[in-house]
Amino acid sequence: MKELKSEAPGWIGLGFGFIGYTMFMFFLLSERTNGIHYFENLALFNKNIMYLMSFLLVTMSIGKKRLFTDEKGNSPLWIDVYVAPFIFFLIGILFPAMFFVLITK
Repeated sequence: MKELKSEAPGWIGLGFGFIGYTMFMFFLLSERTNGIHYFENLALFNKNIMYLMSFLLVTMSIGKKRLFTDEKGNSPLWIDVYVAPFIFFLIGILFPAMFFVLITK
């Protein structure tokens, strides 16, 4: 099987997750100052996002190892192309969510 040599999709996924979630939270905070409350408690919303991201990270990493690797430790190319950047995307969302839990309390 071919291996994916580039790490660029992982870094792009990490950047999109980090920047996208940060922009989303700053949008919610700016709307809150204008009197529009999409979520009543943003800290609780961020905690729930953190729990969801942690659950998805654990299940996807365990599932990738148990379901899609053979006895030699090789995984299919589509796993490396699509699932690995998504895992980095989830990590990119997890870090700003932890930050905004502290900010929005």
